[in-house]
Amino acid sequence: EERDKTILRERVRAEMHQAMVETGTGICQNIDDVRRELFELRGELAALARKGGLRIIAASTHPFSDWKTQEITQHERYKVLVEDLQDVARANLIFGLHVHVGIKDREVAMALANQVRYFLPHLLSLTTSSPFWLGRNTGLKSVRCEIFKRFPRTGIPDAFDSYRSFEDFVDLLVKTNCIDNGKKIWWDVRVHQFFDTVEIRVCDMPTNIEHTIAIVALVQALYASNDLAGTAREILPLISADEAAGRTPNEEQLKLLAFSQLKTGDEAGYAQTLERLVTHHPRTEYWADLVSRISRRAGFADRLQVDALRLARRVGALEDQAEYIDLAQLALQAGVPGEAQAVVDEGFAKGVLGKGAQAERHQRLKAGADKAVADDKAALVSSEDSARKARDGAALVAMGQALATYGQPDKGLALMAEGQAKGVLKHPDDARLRHGVALLAAGQRAAAEAQFKAITATDGAADLARLWLLVR
Repeated sequence: EERDKTILRERVRAEMHQAMVETGTGICQNIDDVRRELFELRGELAALARKGGLRIIAASTHPFSDWKTQEITQHERYKVLVEDLQDVARANLIFGLHVHVGIKDREVAMALANQVRYFLPHLLSLTTSSPFWLGRNTGLKSVRCEIFKRFPRTGIPDAFDSYRSFEDFVDLLVKTNCIDNGKKIWWDVRVHQFFDTVEIRVCDMPTNIEHTIAIVALVQALYASNDLAGTAREILPLISADEAAGRTPNEEQLKLLAFSQLKTGDEAGYAQTLERLVTHHPRTEYWADLVSRISRRAGFADRLQVDALRLARRVGALEDQAEYIDLAQLALQAGVPGEAQAVVDEGFAKGVLGKGAQAERHQRLKAGADKAVADDKAALVSSEDSARKARDGAALVAMGQALATYGQPDKGLALMAEGQAKGVLKHPDDARLRHGVALLAAGQRAAAEAQFKAITATDGAADLARLWLLVR
């Protein structure tokens, strides 16, 4: 008996029904380890059962046993489960194969758990071994999965944007007393709460040990040994084919592609996938990430930071006090006080500005913007005359941009067009970019796109223009 305990150690545990035992291998480095452990484990368990006049079978249901006659193991966990679910728990006389794949990075684990959902029905179809229930042929290949549906929190889960969002979901269930820990989420695939694994739980229990080993190998292959570069190579043609056929690429596939590229250091590929995401699934978080990355690229001109923040504001991706303050101050420095005033007013209206330790500073910024607007409006006539006398059109473009923020888009656009026709000697693509933004704000999309497409500067202007073309 002591020898049996030594051999089986923690690899055999009682389950809710006394007629059932749970077996589990240790951490296996390869399929040879799996084979060796399974043969040893089942062999020792079968020998131990024979000593008591019993037999062990690997299956997903007992072909004729009646759950109503089965004894429940005396354990606090099972007592609570039966109290909560009553006959739903008592009738759960079913047995499945669970396969854990070790993945230390929780974000990688979450992304792969999302992707493997597609293959769960295939895995079930390959392992079905439970046609019998209560001595009857049910006509189903797997009655086990139908019985388990009675439990809450089962089946194929929804996708999660991140591991953090999954943790938030679990925390909500715990706080609302739906569960006491994440182990009471019984989905067909889950990122394990306590182990660094993704757990596949959909499979019936194959009766043949060689079939079990084959399924474990298949699950391991599906995760491709965490080959994220290979994952990207597999997914990209699918997305390209959808786009070529005029179909909207699947958001989950795009997110997995982006995640794979990010984790493998493919920064250019990641940015391209973000552009696909904002094109087909324009969420604020995708825009925020994309604009931030573009503006932090090597070679991105400091003078264009104001334009990056303008784009972020347009798509609703200004995220905090610092960004609102930066945009307002940069707009004042650029001679567009009307824009600065609108940004500050928006920040106050949203509750981003005007509170916290910096509230007094925000009030000073607001007062400064208001005064700058009043001073600028008072000098409009003389400013326009000076702009026309300037040696190039940059001043006219700036004047037109300012007028557009004062509710005079027609006159403002006319001045910007006049300035460009006169010629902008320094950074002419900056003028095209800002003229295009003003045209887009005025609802003149075709004219705006013509401006954006004419921009070729490699200092960040062309990157911003390309993103403005994606704004809808």
